Amino acid sequence: MRKLQYWLSLSVLALSACGGGGSDTGGVGGGANGADGSTGESGGAVGASQFEAPAGTTSRIGLAHGDAYTYESVTEDRRDGIVFWSNRVVYTQTINNPKSDLSFEKIVTNTFDKLGGLKSSIFVSKTGAYESTEDRAFKCTIKNGQYGPGHRPYVGQTWKATMETTCSDTIVTSSTLITEMDVKVTAKETITLPVGNITAFRVESRRDNWTVGHENQRAAINYVCWYDEISSQLVACEAKDRYNTDNGPVESISKSYLIGIDAKNHPVKTNSALRFLGNWEIVFSDKSTCLIAATEIKNSSNVQLKGACGNYAQQIGILTGTVSPNGEVNAVINGEHSPFTGNFTSFEGSGSAIYGRGTQTWSAKLVQL
Repeated sequence: MRKLQYWLSLSVLALSACGGGGSDTGGVGGGANGADGSTGESGGAVGASQFEAPAGTTSRIGLAHGDAYTYESVTEDRRDGIVFWSNRVVYTQTINNPKSDLSFEKIVTNTFDKLGGLKSSIFVSKTGAYESTEDRAFKCTIKNGQYGPGHRPYVGQTWKATMETTCSDTIVTSSTLITEMDVKVTAKETITLPVGNITAFRVESRRDNWTVGHENQRAAINYVCWYDEISSQLVACEAKDRYNTDNGPVESISKSYLIGIDAKNHPVKTNSALRFLGNWEIVFSDKSTCLIAATEIKNSSNVQLKGACGNYAQQIGILTGTVSPNGEVNAVINGEHSPFTGNFTSFEGSGSAIYGRGTQTWSAKLVQL
């Protein structure tokens, strides 16, 4: 049930970018590589005209490879007004290989249900529509449908969203179909977030039913999300959905908001070490290797590094340390006499260490589970 609810949140509330299960792969396309935000075909349900933004709209920044947007999401499930389940998730959406046609991939790493470092990939068209989405840990995909306002939002913009989510494992395969969800950009307003004040487009929607396993089920979904005026990226979202269970109706309330931003061309910069959550592979110049996990530390601005290393002599070492919000790595292998230092960026890292055959350099990359 939690897996399905997690991916309901990605399909229903990829539209809203929060929701039951508390994780998100939402967001919208932005101009790539400094592109000017030119419009194109919609690929959505209501035609290309919806993407023709009025003259004089704010120019968009170009998305850059490695741009990282970090969010916190809190979800509460209630029955008869009583909270029976809650979850807090921190996740980061990182731009990967933006194209000149305004399409790009987002890498999403998160702490869903405290498993740590789950990773999914989203392929986003220039209109803000899914091309495909995959989570290798939960074996789920999402396809079809526009879920955001595209790369140039404007007040009055509307569209209909249609999405299908399929999850499968060795035991069961389940699917969820959301049809003709009406979405509208209703205002441009300034909102206050942990990263500062941001002017954003307010996007609202409601849907009264969806299909699970191709059986129609009555539900109500309401959400309000805000997309940054200058990057078109999601910055905050509030969502409510109600659905029936064997134990009675459930109301799920989720709130997500931006807590860190490290984007090359964005005027707001509030680095968060949480963007480094996930699994990292380290390779030394003498071919020794480490596989380490970066996990959240409660009440700390740093994240924790911990993992195992193997040197040229096949001896096992334990790496422990931290990464700071600006990416500075301070760690040791098997104690203080083997320092391991350097820097991480969104997908890569480098530095030096005393390990194996002595002082040598290392490189790192974020890896898929």
